[in-house]
Amino acid sequence: MQCSNVVLFWPSVAGETYIVQYRPSLGTGSWQTLKSTLPASSGTNLTVFVHSNVVQNANCGGGGSFAPMCEDGGEVTSVSMTVADTEPAVPLAMPADGSGSAVPLCLYPAGFDVSNFVILNPDSAEWVSASVYLPSPLSLDTSQLNDVEPLDGSGGAAQADSGTEDPDPGFYRVVRNDVHLFGLTNGMVLSGTVNVPVEFSVASADPIAGLTFYSNGSPLIGASAQGYGMQWDTTMMPNGTYAINAELDFNNDDPVSGTPVTVTVSNLVSFPNYFTRFFGSQMWVYAESAVPQAHFDIEMYADETNYIGTFSGYTDDGIISFLWDLTDGGSHTFTNETFRGEFYITPAAGYAAQWMQADEPASSADGNQTWAKENVLPGEGNFVIAWSRPDTIPQNSIKANTMVAGAVVDSLYNAYTLSPGNPPNSDTAFAMYDSYTKASLLDSLADINFRNFYFFGHGSPYTIGGVAGDPTIGYTQISHRLSNFFVTAKPVDYHPYRFVFIDGCNAGKGGFCEAFGISAQTLSRAFFTTAGVRSRAFLGFKENVTFNPQQWEAREDMLANVFGDWVVRGRTLEEAVNNARNFTLQPMDSSWVIYGASDFTWGLQ
Repeated sequence: MQCSNVVLFWPSVAGETYIVQYRPSLGTGSWQTLKSTLPASSGTNLTVFVHSNVVQNANCGGGGSFAPMCEDGGEVTSVSMTVADTEPAVPLAMPADGSGSAVPLCLYPAGFDVSNFVILNPDSAEWVSASVYLPSPLSLDTSQLNDVEPLDGSGGAAQADSGTEDPDPGFYRVVRNDVHLFGLTNGMVLSGTVNVPVEFSVASADPIAGLTFYSNGSPLIGASAQGYGMQWDTTMMPNGTYAINAELDFNNDDPVSGTPVTVTVSNLVSFPNYFTRFFGSQMWVYAESAVPQAHFDIEMYADETNYIGTFSGYTDDGIISFLWDLTDGGSHTFTNETFRGEFYITPAAGYAAQWMQADEPASSADGNQTWAKENVLPGEGNFVIAWSRPDTIPQNSIKANTMVAGAVVDSLYNAYTLSPGNPPNSDTAFAMYDSYTKASLLDSLADINFRNFYFFGHGSPYTIGGVAGDPTIGYTQISHRLSNFFVTAKPVDYHPYRFVFIDGCNAGKGGFCEAFGISAQTLSRAFFTTAGVRSRAFLGFKENVTFNPQQWEAREDMLANVFGDWVVRGRTLEEAVNNARNFTLQPMDSSWVIYGASDFTWGLQ
């Protein structure tokens, strides 16, 4: 506190903005917003904010040096702090190497390691080593941590003698605007599985639907929301540098994306072709070693703990890739549902000094991979079909209903079983508009007899549906109902879909593809054949798409051509989509993306 002002200051990064709020007590009233977009101070890593004339301080004298900078209206919004020529009021601390600014020692919490700091002694006005100034560990019982002292140097004792009390500054909170991966900074090196809290401050009052994570605009492989934080298995990405960010998604409002942070992923062993953790008639063992030339040993366990043997080999390009026919090399074939491999990398001559660490136990695995069996499922060609209203205009819903019925239902009903609510030749398709129809749609999706899905309606990276209070379905709900978990390769009741087309805004950006058991990678049919499983594909959009009610018939023709080219005429999915983009009166939106097998052909594995 400085006279009647309260001075706040905190570490900051140029380009950030902050919400600053105040309340006189925690018991009554609400938070008052003092600044909604306060910019970080330029040229320094410390931002200062002054709340003017908020306290009554009877002891107002010199001591600190303050140079206020005022905006229109005279409000003091920041100050420049310097060490006064006279004795400082409180101990100041700063890193001994000069890499940071001097701040009051009381800002550091109990137990904080200040051994590499220097302290400005308020008694002598001299900088001394922390080991000299603090011979015992920093404690909350010390006066500089426990007492509120004005920066003019007059402490509580002096005020007690004069019959006055310390002024009550109330409570403050400062939060960065937007969404931030808390604790990650540009240039950090990450390995293994990391847990990162997410900090956010947004103006929207719309209910939060969830968190999604991106790398250069595509889903961040291996990342999942854990509460309001991120858990990221970095071994599911190739080693390299990535610009990653979090996005906060709402039921109706536009999502809020945070500023990307550039980090480097570095693992001795990684598993970027992560879909190979599923196997069928055979297993594809695939890993990448950071050491280009190395010997490898893979100790294989059946059902996590039953050791069954070791694969050994050599790589001269860092790629470990081979097929296993699930036998013991003889007449026995393993029928286990899961396997686990412990990878041990021994660098060849010339790499040992670069990669081996002397303190690393020889028995510690350099990487672990789990494989889960994918059993053959029914419902190869059966479709779940649904739509939700695109807006609140009744006539537009009628047109959307007729479009889906004519383009999708009528294209498929002759050859395949369709989910309830999609009768043939009726101009009617199943609509999700309340809790009952939402439950019915989820039940159909979870039915093992269905493995294909088309949905038209409002979309986001996290949810589908949700116009004007209509229900939404999030990709995490689908993931749990279908037991599809790529991060854990959970094998129980695994229900992968063969084909999913979500015809709505931004649904190709988030986790819907993986919620349906389709990896967020653009691959080929040969990839799935190598793993011994059926091919699959996801089609969606990475940007907003439009539905023009005046051209709904042209859009119906476009959709009918997609299904006609792919299902009836035997073209690949990518060919069908390109034709819909280039040769129809209402072209398909250009932000489409195919995950899984882009050359997926209906009826072929």
